[in-house]
Amino acid sequence: MCSKSWENGTKRKTKRSRGFLKPLLSDSKPLKSPIEITCVNRQTVCQIKEPHLRSFTECVLDFLAVRGSAITLHFVDCDTITKLHSQYFGKQTCTDCITFPCDAPGDTEDYTHLGDVFLCPQVALEYGQKHAIAPEQELARYLIHTLLHIAGLKDESKTEALHMRAREDACLQHFAKIPLETIFHF
Repeated sequence: MCSKSWENGTKRKTKRSRGFLKPLLSDSKPLKSPIEITCVNRQTVCQIKEPHLRSFTECVLDFLAVRGSAITLHFVDCDTITKLHSQYFGKQTCTDCITFPCDAPGDTEDYTHLGDVFLCPQVALEYGQKHAIAPEQELARYLIHTLLHIAGLKDESKTEALHMRAREDACLQHFAKIPLETIFHF
């Protein structure tokens, strides 16, 4: 599934630029190659600061050593993600995030669309309130989780899920200096 079926959403594309993150990262190295990051925002629970989101996404992809030409980030409401969860996974429940990889990273020297990821800020807000976690932190975890799927990690078995959680924690720790409220505002 690629972004063509989501044409009516708010879409913006940009080339890689670490922008506001440069002073916060001690390992600011030149980026390997430009990537188009398209943001589609179809929810109202959370304001998404798209330039900062793109910078954060670029840095996480670099940290994970994932290379590609493009990726699409969809921020959707519970109804939308429930429909996707039902259609593609047979589960009629609202979920935190869904990843649809397209081309495997590094598959070809040509254009590589890494995939489409869907994130539900409403779930992050509710989970954060229930577990005393900042919803910005929880939404960042969902984004990292989807990017780990793009990188090829799975979480179907208990062992895989534990490994995925450890990688999420490592990413969050690596980027701990970044004020996530500059990306997501609930």
